[in-house]
Amino acid sequence: MINLPYVDDVSAIARRLSISVLLVGGAVRDLLLDKTPSDLDFAVAGSINSGTAIKLARACANALDAGLFVMDVERGVARVTKPLAEGRLIMDFAQSRGNSWQDDLSERDFTINAIGYDLDQREFVDPHDGRADLSARRLRLVHPGAIAADPVRA
Repeated sequence: MINLPYVDDVSAIARRLSISVLLVGGAVRDLLLDKTPSDLDFAVAGSINSGTAIKLARACANALDAGLFVMDVERGVARVTKPLAEGRLIMDFAQSRGNSWQDDLSERDFTINAIGYDLDQREFVDPHDGRADLSARRLRLVHPGAIAADPVRA
């Protein structure tokens, strides 16, 4: 179970809008390591043209009295920033890649970053055994071309 400020708010807003959302990447990895993530990344279900990620980000920004910055309309990516007493919370919302959570997670770099937490089902989605790699302190690519696909990762 994920227990972080604002994740339940995002979940409730997504449920109200009938949007499925997955907490992904470094935030999930950090939580499994008992660390507090510095930012939250959400994969949002729907086709790239559906605009659901930006719609959800806008609804969250409004409900949480936070800032909204649309980073990439074509790819469906938006950032919500919430000032906090100890700094600010950054929440990135991105349209899911592919037709399923597995497709989206398969496009990530390392297995330890390809773990999701389904906010609807309240369960981990881990098609590449990232949790086992995390426990074994093993760094493994999701697929051989992961770094070449996005050189910024290197």
